[in-house]
Amino acid sequence: MSEEKVLIKDKGSVRLILLNRPRKKNAVDIEMYSMIGKAIATADSDINIKVIVLSGTGSMFSSGNDLNNFGTALSSGQSLDQVAEQGRIMLQDFVRTIVLCSKILIAAVNGDGVGIMFTLLPLFDLVFCVHGAKFNAPFSRLGQTPEGCSTFTFPRIFGTSRATEILMLGDKVGVDEAKDQGIISQVLEPENLLQYALKVAENLTMLQQTSILETKRLTGWDKQTLLKVNDEECRVLKERWQSPECLEAVTKFLTEKINSKL
Repeated sequence: MSEEKVLIKDKGSVRLILLNRPRKKNAVDIEMYSMIGKAIATADSDINIKVIVLSGTGSMFSSGNDLNNFGTALSSGQSLDQVAEQGRIMLQDFVRTIVLCSKILIAAVNGDGVGIMFTLLPLFDLVFCVHGAKFNAPFSRLGQTPEGCSTFTFPRIFGTSRATEILMLGDKVGVDEAKDQGIISQVLEPENLLQYALKVAENLTMLQQTSILETKRLTGWDKQTLLKVNDEECRVLKERWQSPECLEAVTKFLTEKINSKL
């Protein structure tokens, strides 16, 4: 594998995007947000690309937002407000790109998913996952609030009470529950996952595209609603990122991480 953090390869009319930081559990850093967003946006505007598949290398789909993003941004010498505003714009644009994508989006979830790479899954048209995967949104533990439009999608998928357990209490969601609730359509063995996802993607490219995309539009979430939710989630997150409890939680996490390596 290349040392690129994100691998992008077009296979006919299918764009494959792979998170490629297996030693970092595919944590998404600042550069990766830009790379993934750009890969999706350019595929959406390319008439030759009809389906986009997102997956990861290694045994974990993604551990979510790389908390080192905070330290990297703060070490730039900018004020906390400037750093928080840049983070708000980055996340808002990233989620917005996925919401507005008109092409078919497939997630091939190759392992556990945490935070942003869990909350985004309802925005994909198809989600395939490996056996045994677990999902977690530990926002409260880090003094943060949900993103990825999950404050809108999760209550409608899981019901208000279960969504509260997931988004506030940080309850884990197993692959079986995710499948029962319709977030995941197929559960597969790891060695079959990507091959299956690419085969489905290839089959989709052979169908009448106007019909496919109109069906996506008619059956999907209302995009204007999602955009408003995304704006509000990111506005609140900017506030949380500057709060003492968030800064304390992130500092504690990073300190423990450094000490564990000593």
